[in-house]
Amino acid sequence: MVQMIENWSDVTATVVDAAASSGHATLSLRVEKADDVPPFANLMGDFVGRTVAVRVPSDLMAAVTPRPGDRVRLRVRRGGPAGFFAHPTEMRRA
Repeated sequence: MVQMIENWSDVTATVVDAAASSGHATLSLRVEKADDVPPFANLMGDFVGRTVAVRVPSDLMAAVTPRPGDRVRLRVRRGGPAGFFAHPTEMRRA
């Protein structure tokens, strides 16, 4: 079993795609920048320049309404080998 450490990164990214699901949405994001959030580990630095799928709570998606081509700034944690999750209150247009 792989154990994850507590981690958060402030990510600036361009929205590639958005898809709604029950209770959340999945944003495909091209990561441009991944800043540290002290005292947490930054596990997003290796993904700069790559596209990742981030799960975002539906209410946060409704408040910000990001669309393909938009730049966003959000707090993201890595939750497993391919799991990325947005902080429930930390997303805005960049």
